[in-house]
Amino acid sequence: MWKPIAVLTLAALAACAEPVASGSYRGKWEGGSASGDIRLTMQQADGQWKASVSFTIGGQDVPCTVKSIAVDGEKIKVVYSFDIQGNRLESTIEGAMKGTKLSGKYVTRMAGESSEVDQGTWETTTAQ
Repeated sequence: MWKPIAVLTLAALAACAEPVASGSYRGKWEGGSASGDIRLTMQQADGQWKASVSFTIGGQDVPCTVKSIAVDGEKIKVVYSFDIQGNRLESTIEGAMKGTKLSGKYVTRMAGESSEVDQGTWETTTAQ
């Protein structure tokens, strides 16, 4: 009796998970001491992914330099660097696609260091 239930449960979970799609995503991020908007654009060409990331903090746009991107089905990991008030920082966002939402968690560190400066969550939807 438990086998059919387990199979149906796994099938339902698989139906909820959708592969990450090329496109533009917009949404919000929230950390320990601040929050703002986030924009993520992803494109796949010839099997390779490229991304651009920017966000706002205190109403100011912060452009980012993407260092790496990994996409595995519905999962994503993007590492990017940026400058704020003369400080070079690096963030790693990890998340998953569910329907039209791409969301997850992030960690920010001083560039070249291992200790965390901030961490939080982010959530986006496909932009029209």
